[in-house]
Amino acid sequence: MKKRLSERGSASIEFIAMVPLLLMLLVVIWQFFVAGFAVYNTQAAANDAAKVYAATNDVGLAQQEAQRMLDTNKHVSGSVGISGGGSGGEFTATVQADFQVSLLPRQVLGYSTSIPIERTVTGRVMQ
Repeated sequence: MKKRLSERGSASIEFIAMVPLLLMLLVVIWQFFVAGFAVYNTQAAANDAAKVYAATNDVGLAQQEAQRMLDTNKHVSGSVGISGGGSGGEFTATVQADFQVSLLPRQVLGYSTSIPIERTVTGRVMQ
């Protein structure tokens, strides 16, 4: 029995075996970037709510502005709360959001996977 010493084609086989692993790694890295953008977007919504409330002293307008910012990211849904406004005009704007993980969609798992994000900004109403 004669052994084959040729290794022709082995690089192709190894490449084909690695492609699914590399694609999965890229998907996971992409999901981390999307999650980072969701955290950034939630913080920006809290900042916008605080700015609008500090300038106008209008809770509805501040919540509307923060919700507009949250709506720019399709992976985030949340709510905005503003409390305070007592002596000295100090207040707290809180945005609570849920980041929907798209790596494992609802069709695969049968339930929705989400990560809660909460950002708080304190400020003072301008007099």
